[in-house]
Amino acid sequence: MQAKYNYPHALPVLLYKFSEQTLQPGPTVSLKCIGKGNPPPRIKWLLDGFPIPQNQRIMVGQYVTIHDDVISHVNISSVVSSDGGLYACVAENSVGSVLHEARLNVYGSPHIRPIPIVKAIQGKDLRISCPVSGYPIQSILWQRDGYKLPSNGRQSVFENGTLVIREARKLEDEGYYTCSAFNPRDESHTGTIQIQVLSPPTIMPFLFPNKLLSEGMRSAVSCQILEGNLPIRFSWNRDGRPIGGRQPQIRSNFVSDIEGTTHVLPLNSAGYASYTTVLSVNVAPKWIRIPEDVHAVDGAEVFIHCEVEGYPKPNLSWNKVTTGTKDFLDSSIPSILSNGYHQFANGTFYISSADKTSEGRYTCTADNGVRSGISKTINLTVNSPPRFLEEKVHLAVRKGEKGILICEVAGDENIDILWRRNGMPISEGEDARYSIENHYTLYGSVSRFVISPILDQDAGPVTCEAVNQYGRDQKDFILSVEDIPSSPRGVRISNVGSRSLEIGWEIPHDGNSHILNYLVEYSNLPDERDKGEKQRRKMTAPGDAVNLIIQNLRPGTKYKFNVLAENRHGISSESHAVIIRTQEEPPGSPPRNVEVLSKSSTELRVLWTSPPISNWNSELLSYKIGYKEVGSNSGLQYMYQTSSSHLSESVLLTSLRKFTSYQIIIWPYNKEGIGPSSSTIVATTLEDVPNGPPTEGRCMSLSPSSLEVLWSKPEPEKRNGIIRGYIVKYYPMEKYYGLFRSLLRLQIIPISRTCYHLLRESRILEHPLENIVSIDIIVK
Repeated sequence: MQAKYNYPHALPVLLYKFSEQTLQPGPTVSLKCIGKGNPPPRIKWLLDGFPIPQNQRIMVGQYVTIHDDVISHVNISSVVSSDGGLYACVAENSVGSVLHEARLNVYGSPHIRPIPIVKAIQGKDLRISCPVSGYPIQSILWQRDGYKLPSNGRQSVFENGTLVIREARKLEDEGYYTCSAFNPRDESHTGTIQIQVLSPPTIMPFLFPNKLLSEGMRSAVSCQILEGNLPIRFSWNRDGRPIGGRQPQIRSNFVSDIEGTTHVLPLNSAGYASYTTVLSVNVAPKWIRIPEDVHAVDGAEVFIHCEVEGYPKPNLSWNKVTTGTKDFLDSSIPSILSNGYHQFANGTFYISSADKTSEGRYTCTADNGVRSGISKTINLTVNSPPRFLEEKVHLAVRKGEKGILICEVAGDENIDILWRRNGMPISEGEDARYSIENHYTLYGSVSRFVISPILDQDAGPVTCEAVNQYGRDQKDFILSVEDIPSSPRGVRISNVGSRSLEIGWEIPHDGNSHILNYLVEYSNLPDERDKGEKQRRKMTAPGDAVNLIIQNLRPGTKYKFNVLAENRHGISSESHAVIIRTQEEPPGSPPRNVEVLSKSSTELRVLWTSPPISNWNSELLSYKIGYKEVGSNSGLQYMYQTSSSHLSESVLLTSLRKFTSYQIIIWPYNKEGIGPSSSTIVATTLEDVPNGPPTEGRCMSLSPSSLEVLWSKPEPEKRNGIIRGYIVKYYPMEKYYGLFRSLLRLQIIPISRTCYHLLRESRILEHPLENIVSIDIIVK
């Protein structure tokens, strides 16, 4: 079975077109055109604008291929000179047409073929070709009444012998025309062509006496033709439907169905004209569909039909009747045509969602000014099926508390309420924890389903179904039993530093209530080193977090961590504890209360107090004491001494220089390194007996009984204190040799409390022995 496809209609096209030919008399000639279109076109042939004359030598035929191509041809056997002319093939279908023209030239003398009367339409352009045969043709001449054309501005003659008359006029252009053809041998032939100008009908306007017509009257009209060639055929129609006869029949007892548009179409050989007039019969309003009482369900759409006929078209209006001591039409009724109220063009009154406020009496009034109007009042009753304000409720109750499900439904009386779980009815007797209370209200019913205490197994969907004779509705409860969260699990510590770390955990069961926060509690654990007070701290993380960075921790300190989860019902129990020690650092602060005591001229006792334990940052190993002389070369490094342990808080510096100032500084250190130093302390060793005599001692005799003794201070490094004075001892020499014994003797003689060393120096004086005096200089 071959499938059929419906292709869209298409204008014809010529796939193949014959060409102009020039030949001698005698042979056979074939002209062919191939057309295509949808529907397939019909091809007709013309010679000089007229159908090809019938002749035994001329055969016209066509056929359609399986591809819907239309092939048409003209076969001329034993062609003669008179067969020449302008041939045309025209392909046409219901969509349109397409034309192709080309000349067939047959050698011979000029010949003008006789053709039928050429008919022109008044006001339209006329194009006519001189029907000449023979070849070659040198020129063609058109004449009328002996005058060469063109003779006015509306006429044009072309070299190919075509005459064009624009906007043909009957009085001026109708008549006989001649065309003459000439060849180069001065042979010629002349033919006569009659042109007839036809006039289409012109209608004299007419009207119905509409203002006078009412239902039951009669009327008639006639169509008068002012101009047009006979014969003329008339056709009448009303509202597109034909009316028999040359003109409308006279109608008596007009009814409303005669109203409408009347159209007349006179037609002749030149064309047609049309005229339209309106027949209107004034008809008082009549019911097509009378409004009736309506019973509607609350929330449903309401259509109250009110359909009338009449002419002019009646105006329809709806009014709501206000009931009081006397019924009257509420003047504010047009406002009901909004907020869900609408009146359709056909008069139907529409309420998109009826409710109790929609109830009442409504009047439909129709009026068109013909006689008195008509009206009809109906009652609208709105019945209410059960209706819940909420269709779904999510109810969360804490485990162990009382769960109350309230089902409040509006609707007409006798509403039955049924509770269901998983499609099965719930009754009070199935569980001692259940109780159901029902009572009626002014607008419906209320049912309370109480579960006390509520348990985990009560969670899930619960349905409240309400039914009355007008319908049913249901309300769905999604009951959630909530509790505090479970304690977080999988608590872990990572990225441990000396002062920060990262703590993570797994999300626990939230107790069916969104976790608001996580609480991270931690405290330091005092040990043998840190016997300080235990400090407990708390940090908060948002409910979607699974880790937290803890900062501001103490280095080298042991901490215990717990994580708790919190929702709107409370805080979970603690997670398992995680204990970890932070990384250690060098001590964070210097020793405190540093002081130095001078123990002797060569010893200093350095005393201090250890840094606060909170700043040790690890177990202290010891202290490093640095010291150097004050005023020494700045490039001179400190000398160091280490305490025996971190428990030692003093050290004795020995082998120091007498009566010398020292800069002293102390560092604590642990296995991570050295901490910050204390402030520099300056201390001085005690004074001691000078261990060097005055230098450059000398005497000068001033008189036989006086001497001047001179000397210089001892060298600085031998003074061992502040020189407070000198003691000069002198005595006479017994004899010269005793002097030498004195010079060889060096002894220490205590002089006073402030005297430390006695240095004796004697000098041989150049005097007689009996006058030599021994002089001792004592430094103090």
